[in-house]
Amino acid sequence: MEKIKVKDIISNEIMHNEYISAQLPRKYNSSHYNRYVNFMLKHRNLTCRLLYLNEFIDKYYLYWINLVKEPKIDTTNDNTLLQSTLKHKEWEHLLTNDYFKQEEFIMHLRKATDDCIVLFSIATESFNPHPKGKKPRPYEMIGELLKKNEIDKFPALKPHEPFLKTINAISNGFKHCVANSTTFKIGEFEPCIFVYANKDQFYNEIGVTINSLIVDFNNFYSTIDSIIKN
Repeated sequence: MEKIKVKDIISNEIMHNEYISAQLPRKYNSSHYNRYVNFMLKHRNLTCRLLYLNEFIDKYYLYWINLVKEPKIDTTNDNTLLQSTLKHKEWEHLLTNDYFKQEEFIMHLRKATDDCIVLFSIATESFNPHPKGKKPRPYEMIGELLKKNEIDKFPALKPHEPFLKTINAISNGFKHCVANSTTFKIGEFEPCIFVYANKDQFYNEIGVTINSLIVDFNNFYSTIDSIIKN
């Protein structure tokens, strides 16, 4: 399984992964960059979330390995049939929990992506034009960049548009699409995310490997990291 390549951590015997902010420019301590949110705290929370995600990925991979060993129902006699059916029912319960684990993974990955967008917006002083003449504010979520093609204003982010659209669609599917009450699927060869998205009143199934999402996020995260440290 791929892992998130977390920036700004050091390892030692006491704390295996400890956050450091020394690599961030000192300018982010000034009030100029803290009008909307504490920049350093936001950066620290992002790093901690990514560390948590890596731990989650390790645990989820082991969970998936157990799931792919689907029990077969033995119908040779009544006694073995009962035992086999009970094991299968237990597997179905694990499959339901797997759906929740997929949802949790996407929730944290989506939140981390949104946090990257906030940091990028503040660092580059790129503000979301507010309707009705209200004061502009930083971009705070994927949807704001994708709405009305706002992302076209930012050449550095444009290559990551397919990833942003994918994670946005999956996240919204888990949150809003009623069809997902029946989607209990797992990857056959590696852990995958399966979810329905409601687009233009049609249900479209999205299936994507967790590995591919992590690779795409790493590329996006690396771009954001290089920009805020410039």
